[in-house]
Amino acid sequence: MKECPNCHAQIEDNSLFCTECGKPFSQEKICPHCGATMDEDDVFCQNCGKKPDDRPEADNRIDCSIKCPYCGSPMNEGDVFCQNCGKNIVGSIPATQPIGQPIIRQQYEKPTGSSNIGTILLSIFGVLVLSALCAGGFWYYKYEYAPKKAAEEAKILAEQEKKAAIQRQDSLDQVLWQKTIEKDDEEAYQLYLQKFPLGKHAEQAKKRVDYAAKLKLTSDEEYEVQSKIQSFFYSISNGYEDDMISYLSPSMTSFLGKKNASKVDAMAYLHKIHSSDVFSVKIMMGDISVKKELDSEQNPVYTANFNYDQRIEREDTSLETFASIKGTATLNNLFKITSLALTKTASY
Repeated sequence: MKECPNCHAQIEDNSLFCTECGKPFSQEKICPHCGATMDEDDVFCQNCGKKPDDRPEADNRIDCSIKCPYCGSPMNEGDVFCQNCGKNIVGSIPATQPIGQPIIRQQYEKPTGSSNIGTILLSIFGVLVLSALCAGGFWYYKYEYAPKKAAEEAKILAEQEKKAAIQRQDSLDQVLWQKTIEKDDEEAYQLYLQKFPLGKHAEQAKKRVDYAAKLKLTSDEEYEVQSKIQSFFYSISNGYEDDMISYLSPSMTSFLGKKNASKVDAMAYLHKIHSSDVFSVKIMMGDISVKKELDSEQNPVYTANFNYDQRIEREDTSLETFASIKGTATLNNLFKITSLALTKTASY
């Protein structure tokens, strides 16, 4: 038997309600401060000495700040709906919460679901954007920046190589030109133009080649000069005055030592050879060599070097009857004699 704490009636031990006053018997009393078991009529906890009705200290309780179990926003005690997300939180109160005690809410993790899907989609979008940026950067580097950079470097290198090649070319140009002017003939100038057709001295080399070409004595020119010299002395040998003066220029720079001579001076020489006591004059021409030059107007001037033997038959044999003579004659571009010089090498 046990006693009702309210009316002090005696009732059965296994009764849940008093049969006299109807008050229910409470179950085991637990200290809200330390969790120790207390007797029904205990005013203070025999374990911690605290009064059960006193509000537990904040340091000994689970975090009692009321937060929405869905979005985690702070709430006021007694709120049924969250002021942030608008959801009903009554059904989320833990079933083990003691009746009559202040609502002690546990910290709930933010639920998954639509919120997580949004986060995932946002993450995916961020990854796609980052990937796009990386791909764009790679494309720009590979197809824009890198080719341009390579082209610029190649251009700079080509310019440097070109400058170096020009310097080498100029050096070789100068060396060959020095050798060319030392040799100073048509073949040397032709070789220079073959090696450096656009060289620094190409124009000068072309002029020298043209000059050399003009200086080159052709076989026709050589024959013409030799023929004029032979014909001139043939006319002297036979006393042909008109023929002789036809081979002479109207004005001669020199004739047998006389400067600015004329055809009259030449006729006087012919009359001297064929004096009244001379029966005949025979001239036997030897070799005739011809050299070609150019005057200030780039006209050809021919110089003939020759020799001949002269035999004279005369009445007075004590006078000269034989002479070996060496001579030099100059002819203009019309093959007319402009100067004549004769030197006896032997006579008797």
